[in-house]
Amino acid sequence: MINILRDIPEDLRFGRCYIPSEVLKEHGLKPEDLMDETNLESFRPIYDSYLDLTNEHLEAATDYIRMIPEKQFRLKASTMLPVLIGQRTVTLLRTGNILNSEERIKVTRDEMKTYARKLLRALFIPGGVRRLLEKNKDK
Repeated sequence: MINILRDIPEDLRFGRCYIPSEVLKEHGLKPEDLMDETNLESFRPIYDSYLDLTNEHLEAATDYIRMIPEKQFRLKASTMLPVLIGQRTVTLLRTGNILNSEERIKVTRDEMKTYARKLLRALFIPGGVRRLLEKNKDK
């Protein structure tokens, strides 16, 4: 879901649009309208609803992570890092102009390294995983 929402301009250049045309039509838009960054204001309600849905999926992943036993460090870490990166990406997508094909929205390598360090600390601090996931959530 995150890749679909992040890659809209690139997908459109290849003739693909993963936003249902019926949904676009309800807002007076066609897929080709999404190639014009000035249509962001018209597209934003649709886009935000998909970001909200993505947050629901990330929350389901968070619920799963909370069920993993505390001693399962590797499993917890391997499932948690993509969720942290996903949460951050959704926050970035919510504030950027996704229809601007020049503005590539993604989490930087430095941010990923920071998340890896925070994750390692959180795994060893009681309640650290829960706090890190809550603090990192898209608001």
